[in-house]
This record gives sequence, structure tokens and C-alpha cells, in this order.
Amino acid sequence: MGSLGGHMMHLWEDRGLSFGDLKEIISQTCSGHLEATEKFDGINIHFRVDSSGDLRFARSGSDQKTGGLTQAQFSKLMENHPAKQTFVDGAESLYRLAKKSFWPLGFSGRNWINCDIINKHRPMTLDYDECAVVFHGVKNFSGAEVSPALHESFIKYASDCSQYSVMINENEWRVCAPVSVNIPDLRGEGILSNFENSIKTLMKASNCNENSKIEDFARFMVYEGVIAPLNLSPSRSEKLLSHIFQDGGTRLVDIKKGLSLSLAKKVSEVGAAKNRNKVIGGSVLPLELIVTYVGAQVLESVSSCMIKNPAQEKSRLLESVEASELVCEVYSDEYSQQRSAMLKKYIEKFNSCGRITPAIEGVVFEHGERQYKLTGNFAPINHILGIPRYGRGKIPPVDSQYDIKDMIEEIDLIKNMSTF
Repeated sequence: MGSLGGHMMHLWEDRGLSFGDLKEIISQTCSGHLEATEKFDGINIHFRVDSSGDLRFARSGSDQKTGGLTQAQFSKLMENHPAKQTFVDGAESLYRLAKKSFWPLGFSGRNWINCDIINKHRPMTLDYDECAVVFHGVKNFSGAEVSPALHESFIKYASDCSQYSVMINENEWRVCAPVSVNIPDLRGEGILSNFENSIKTLMKASNCNENSKIEDFARFMVYEGVIAPLNLSPSRSEKLLSHIFQDGGTRLVDIKKGLSLSLAKKVSEVGAAKNRNKVIGGSVLPLELIVTYVGAQVLESVSSCMIKNPAQEKSRLLESVEASELVCEVYSDEYSQQRSAMLKKYIEKFNSCGRITPAIEGVVFEHGERQYKLTGNFAPINHILGIPRYGRGKIPPVDSQYDIKDMIEEIDLIKNMSTF
């Protein structure tokens, strides 16, 4: 979701989940009993209506804390943004559509609607067939819980707004209320049994059980895979593990004291604050791949409400992945090696999860008091397509002359020639 909406967790990212929780969620999913809504590949924005009846927009915490930007202020802020037109058209459609129904969420400035803007002419990763603003939910920024009554008011407002459409620059725009996704009963397909067998193997290898948390698994994997090879003393090893997981009471400088320069450098590489998430993330990679593969198989059976031809979109995504690989392979600059190494990581994830392409970004659901997403192969595909298109960190995008669409046409030509 990103932006003011914050990061929505994948299951493996919540280290407080137990293996039992994980098995329960996947069991519900595969049996068709998971209550989920569609996750959209759009640009996130929040809005509210003020006491004068005008809309206020927010993309950041500072925007929200100052009461939000007027439409004119928001358009000016987006003046040099690459997605300027999507933001401007989306804000204009919101301004017109939101005023067609009574705003029921109060004028205190605490309640905002979280939504995504989708512009079919300026797609992100998925090619949608509509221009729309998707309403996800209401968020109270005072820290209070969203009451059932407030949620019901939001649902009614979203439903009322979704009855209308407006024309913006010759394109029809509409509001889309939260869309339920009906995941079919996939029992008997082998998805659940394969998942359970894989999880059982992980638990056995890491001395975990169904009551163990993902945190326990991560600690075991970090210790065995990252710390143990350093051959530190048991005491120093435990302190480094505590430091990586931020238990408190440790300082990296104390852990390194008395070590050789080369070993101290290695300890710094795994214990530095900037590397913690990378180290922990790498440790749960086996679990990530298991959940991603299940998600890919589940999402293969559903598609977005805004994609008319799912089979065509799946085929286009696979061709785009192949084209991105080829673009990065033939393009040469001083960052070629880094770009290829980064791309390879996501290609390997995509391949290990069956090279299944989705016609939906994913689904969103609640377990306990938290919200999660299940996106299958969308995440690696998003990175694979984004690396040559946008770059990553210090790695720039490839030159515009290496167009993905042109590369797809060349790949299709080669494939057609091979059929003769």
C-alpha cells in the first residue's frame, strides 16, 4: 500500500505469527473460507472532506497532520512527479465523485479514506481496463480504533459513490468500493498438503513446533547460517544475535572488541543497523518462498475485477518478464553487473514459485487484529519489471531506447519463426 497507508505485511514478515497461525491461515485460504478483498496495483492517496465541503488530500504524514492539501495545492505538489497526470486526474475524479454523496465520517480531520488511483493509460505493473479510484477503508489518525459503526458508514459512502462516474480528459472514471474476492475451494489440488509438508520440514530443521513464532525460526536461521560460521565464542555469538534482533543491552563496538580487523569487519556487516532487515529477511527466505508459491497457486484461480481478459494479461506479464531479462542482459553500462545480480535474485524467486503469472496483484485479509496481504508471484514480477524501468537505489534504469514493448515484439517474432 505504501505512502501514508504504511507497509502492509506479508505473512513471513510478521515475526509474532506462530507456525500454527500460518497453517490455519493457509488452510482457510485453500478451503475457500478466507474472507479477503482485492489488492490493487495503484498509487496510494488519502482524502477527507472538510467542514466547508472541500476535499483535502494527503500522501505523507506531514500532509495529514496539517489537515491535508487542497486540490490546487496537491496538483502543484505533483507538478514534477513522474505520475503527475495520474495524480491530477485521480484527484479531479475524487473531487467530483465524492461530492455526489453525503460525507458521513465527520469534519474533525481525524477520519480519512485510504484509496488507490488506477489510470489504465498509465499502468504500473498490471494493465487494467478501467480508470478508477479504489476505496480501501477508513483510517482514524487520532490513534482510536475504527468502530463498527464508522466502518459501516464508510461502506455505505463507498457504495453510494460507486454508483456514479465522471469524464476526465475524455476518460470515464469511477469509484470502486472494496471488492470481495471469492477464492475457490482448492482442497484436493495438493496445494495445502505440499505446504504442510514443507512447513513440517522447516520446523524440524529449526527445532520449532506449531507454537513457535516466526521470530524463533528467524533467530535459529540467523544463528546457524550467519553467526555460527564466524566462529565467535558462545557468549559473543549470543550478544551478536541479540544485537541483530534489537533485544537491547548490546553495543556493536563491545561485541567487536578484541577481534581481528577482518573478523570485526564481518561482525559489522551482519550487525550494523542498516543491514539488520537484510540479514533477518534472508534468514526467513525459505518460509517466504513456501508462502509465495502457495499464493501464486491460489491467485492463479482468481483475477482482478478490472481486467477483462485474465489469460491475455498473464501472457503479457510472462512476456514482460522475459523481455526484462533480455534488456538487462544486452544493456551495458557501469552498473550492468549490479543490475544483473539484483535481477537474478528475483528471477530465481519467480522460477522457484512455478513462473506462475497472476491477473491480480493479490488479496488482503485480517487475522487476529492485523491485516495481511497474499500476493504470490506479483512481488518478484514487480521487481523484475521495475529494475530496468525505474532502477533501484544507485542503479539507474536502462536507456529508454531499450523499450520493453519493443523487446516483447522481438521475442514474439523469434517464437513465431521457430514454429515454421
